[in-house]
This record gives sequence, C-alpha cells and structure tokens, in this order.
Amino acid sequence: MEVIKDKKTIIISALLLLLAVLFFTKVSSAHQIQELNQNTIAALDEKKEKVMLLAATSTAASTAITLIPGDVGMPLAENLADVSDYLLVVIGAIWLQKYLIAIAGMVSFKFFLPVACFGLIAYLFTRRQFFLQLTFKLALFGLLLFGIVPTSVAISNHIETTFQASIQQTIEQTQKENEKIDKELEKGKDSDWFSGIVDTFKGQTTKVINNMENSLSNMIDAVAVFIVTTCVIPVLVLMSFIWIINLIFGLSLNTDIRQFSFIGQKIRKRRKVSSES
Repeated sequence: MEVIKDKKTIIISALLLLLAVLFFTKVSSAHQIQELNQNTIAALDEKKEKVMLLAATSTAASTAITLIPGDVGMPLAENLADVSDYLLVVIGAIWLQKYLIAIAGMVSFKFFLPVACFGLIAYLFTRRQFFLQLTFKLALFGLLLFGIVPTSVAISNHIETTFQASIQQTIEQTQKENEKIDKELEKGKDSDWFSGIVDTFKGQTTKVINNMENSLSNMIDAVAVFIVTTCVIPVLVLMSFIWIINLIFGLSLNTDIRQFSFIGQKIRKRRKVSSES
C-alpha cells in the first residue's frame, strides 16, 4: 500500500513539474498571452478606435468653427479643442492596459504559478501544511494578477454598451455639422469672397453655434464615460484585488505577529527568572 502511495505521489509530482515547465516556457510567451486575452485586446482596440474617431471629430469641429467670420465661435472652438486633450489621456490609459496584460501574464505564468506547482510538490512529499497554504496563496495571487485587466475591461464594456448609441450619434451629428460648415464656405468662395461669406452665414451662424454647443455637451458626456470606464474602473478593480490579496496574505502576517509576541513573552519570563536568581 505504501509503494502504491509513493507511486501516485511521484506521478502527480511529475505532472505538476511538467505543468510548471509549460507555464514557464509556453504559456508565459507574449504570443500565448495575447491568445488568452484575445477578446480583451480586441475590446481595447475597438475602444481606442472610437476614442480616436471622437478626438478627430472634435478637432475637425474646432477647426471648422474658427472659419466662421468673426470671433463668435472662438470660445466654443477652444472648448472643443480641450476635448481632444482629455481624449489623449483616455488613449494613454488604453495603451497602458494593453501593456499591463502582457506584464501581468508574464509575471503570473513565469513566477507565481510555477512556484505554486513546486510548493504543491513539496507538500506531497512532506505533508506540511505550510507548503499547501503557500501553494494556495501563490496560485490565487497569480490568477488575480492575471485577471485584473480582463475583469476591468469586462465591466467597462458592460457600462459602455448603455452609452454606445449616444456616443455614435454624437460623432455622426458633429460630422454633419462640420460638413455643413465646409459646404457653406465653398458656396461663399464662388461669389465675391467677403460678401459671399457674410451672406452665407447671415442668419445661419446662430443655428450652427447652437448645434455645435449641443454636440459639445454630448462630447463631454462621452468623454466622461470613457474616463470612468478606462481610468476609474481599472483603479477600482485594482484596489478591490489588492484588498483581496491583503486578506489572503494578512492571515499569515497575523500568525507571525502572534508567534513573535509568544516568543517575546518567553524571553521576558527568562529575564525575570534570571534577575530573581
């Protein structure tokens, strides 16, 4: 019976060793990590395209408004230009998440999960609970680290789905207003330059400005959604995972503190006995 038990231990240990080698050599490669996070990366790329389109639209709208005769549209043009600046921050956050996917996957599969396999092997041969607890903590830490970005992206996509139609409508409406301004300018160029421009925009400037103000308001809402889903939610997910990790590793920390306090009591008792003697 003992021989059969030893054989099972050796076989399971060999499988765990093979799994650790696969984690370290195959799964941790950049190509494999991208394959595992294919849906997450595709969602980030799609979001990046939307943000870049919105940034290009706001920049074009700002440029178009500056072409209107007079300074009536300058404050609005400046506000539209500011929208592009905020969207650059969102694009930077998207790129950061894409890099974190590769880094977190590499650290998890090259360090935490292989070490967890070795810890389980050590437990099979020694039957010490320390190795079993260490295996559980390292494996859970590696999986949590690997799942931070996919979890935040999944939550962000769920929120963005509610505002997707509104964001697309804002982009299309702003593009139509930009085209309308360009067409009116072209009409003005066909006649006398100055008088043509004045006649073209007479009675239309107020309407264009009002439409652009509505577009700006909708753009601000869209930017707020992107900032929340791209910057705020990943931070909240990270803080939640750190809290979970503190709960996991804090157990051993509390145990160590109790052990140290117990040792301290022993030392104080010995000093008291020696001083009395």
